[in-house]
Amino acid sequence: MIATQNGAERILIIRISSAGDIILASPLVRMLRARFPDATIDMVTAREFILLVENAPYLNNVIALERSWGLRELVTFARGVVRSTGRYDVVVDIHGSLRSRVRRRLLGRSVVRIRKPTLRKGLLVWTGRNRLRPIVPIPLLYLEVVRGLDVVDDGLGLEVFIGDTTCPIA
Repeated sequence: MIATQNGAERILIIRISSAGDIILASPLVRMLRARFPDATIDMVTAREFILLVENAPYLNNVIALERSWGLRELVTFARGVVRSTGRYDVVVDIHGSLRSRVRRRLLGRSVVRIRKPTLRKGLLVWTGRNRLRPIVPIPLLYLEVVRGLDVVDDGLGLEVFIGDTTCPIA
């Protein structure tokens, strides 16, 4: 369960790239908002993908970073976020890279993260052996990350917000 401070939960979602993966994260963002309607829910993504999430009604803030930053800039970035907003109660890392590990440790009290099937994908590519069974769609894989937070799939699928318009994706 998310720790509360004066009744206000603070959740940070990390998904740096790519455009498709950020769109695939839209059900997760929507369902976190449904589960925690009064929480502050922020998202960190690469500057070039801000347009995909900046109008999402489920997010309070979108925090941009530069994908070209090295370790020093990433640490400075995370410390700057903590200085300006404080630490998050929960960091939801659905990016799952070394770069996101640096940020999540500095940004939050509690971390839930994606467990990517990297080795099994490598076996498929290198040997032709498919160990990726069962095949789990990416939006459901993202929801597995927050299973411990009692987030429930609403079955409504993907969304993109362009201006004030909601664009459901079938």
